[in-house]
Parts: sequence; C-alpha cells; structure tokens
Amino acid sequence: MIKIVRTAIVVFIAALGWGGCNDGRGPWEEQLIAFGDGDATIGQSYRAWSMVFFLNDQHQVIDSQYVYLSPQSLKNAAFQDRVNLLHEGDCKEWEVVSETNLSEILAVPSDARWQQIRCIQLLTETEWKKQLMDLVQTQELSEEKAVEYYAQESFDERRPGLAWRWIRRSTSAPISDSAEVMTHIGTTLCNGQSVGNPMRLQAKKGQPDQWAPAVQWVLKYLSDGDSVEIIAKSEFAFGKNGSAILGIPGGTPLIFHLGVRSNQ
Repeated sequence: MIKIVRTAIVVFIAALGWGGCNDGRGPWEEQLIAFGDGDATIGQSYRAWSMVFFLNDQHQVIDSQYVYLSPQSLKNAAFQDRVNLLHEGDCKEWEVVSETNLSEILAVPSDARWQQIRCIQLLTETEWKKQLMDLVQTQELSEEKAVEYYAQESFDERRPGLAWRWIRRSTSAPISDSAEVMTHIGTTLCNGQSVGNPMRLQAKKGQPDQWAPAVQWVLKYLSDGDSVEIIAKSEFAFGKNGSAILGIPGGTPLIFHLGVRSNQ
C-alpha cells in the first residue's frame, strides 16, 4: 500500500510538471527532487551507498562524490534526522550551510551552493562489508578510503590507512617495552571472512619487526589484558602483495583482533 501511495504521488507531481517539490518540513531550502520505490529509510539501515551532487549558484553540477552514509554519520542531529528519512532511490536537495556540513566525510567544493543527496542502495552490515571488499578488489575504492569508511564511527584512534578501537580496556598500567608479552591474533578480511588460524606469538614488546606493522604500532598503547580491533591497509599488514601461503589477497585491508597478556 505504501509503495502504491508513493507511486501515485510521483505521477501527481509529473502531471503538474514539477522537477521537484519543496516539502516545507525543514530548514535549509529543503527540496525533494525524486522519489524512490522502497519503504525502508537510511535511518533503518546500517549504511546507505549514496551519491552527493554539489551545485553552484546557477544550479550547475560542479562535483559529485560517492559516500557511505549511516544513521549517525553527520554531526548536526537535525540535519541527520532529515537525511535519515531518505528512502532507497530518493533524492533531496539542501542549501550548503554550516548545519548541512558534509566536510567530515566529503570534500566540499568551496563554491558549492546546493547539495543533492541521492540514496542509491540501503545495506545491512554484512552487505556493506562485502561491497566494501568488492570495491577495493576491483580498485574502484582505495584501501585508505576503505579503512576510512570502515572506521567512520566508534573507532578510537586513526591514522591514514590504519584505525583501531578497544574491545576490552583494562585499568592496568601500560606494559613496559622490555616486557615479554603473549599476543593472541585473529585475522579477517573486510567482508568478515577469516584468514588462516588464530595465532599466538610471544616476544619482547619493544623489539621491532616481531609482528605485522599495524599490530606493532598499536601494541605500544596497550596494557595487560587489553583487546582491540585493528583495520589496516595491506602495506601495514602483510605487504601490498598479500600472502599466498596464508591465503591473503594483495591490495586489500585486513582486520586484526588482538589480545595481549604480559609475562611480567
């Protein structure tokens, strides 16, 4: 019934000859450009694969960028609420003002006056991770951008091509560099597929080249009993060519689940 009503509204708009309509329900010159056919919204999804068009004062498109949007990706709560109402296939336009700032997730042209957000596809977490992996493998998305998207929310620390977050954080003091530690490491691809078997590796914390660079870099921040999730581009894992022995494809980020125990 909902789909029929939405379709009827589209036909009504077309009959009036409108290219869009101002729904009058929000600030920032909000305007509905196109209806989609689905009933679910961005607010009900895990991620939304979307296209953002930036337009100048003359309403000419000056740039367009793909982006993954989530129900929590934008800083302004009021604007996030508006974006979350988009259905799959919907396209809305807003004035570019501070409240609609997308600079946290997109490079916004300095001469942009309007922005249109088109919701292309709503994704579950599993679908999103698979798509992320596929886009990297087909080189439609860089590893660094994939890491950035994966760590867009809830990750504690970031650097280009690497991000990590605590799964369990102890109250112990940081482990000294001279201490022997036992690490437990599980490895997966972005799509959740396990790579090899979980590993146990014991070594001196401050000794270089004992672990993959991503693990080595994060380890210095950890205390006895800590566990973290790390996402790292291939250069910070097993190298850009991956590892045929471990069944790791080249040119794709890896996820490490790392736990550490001190032997002091």
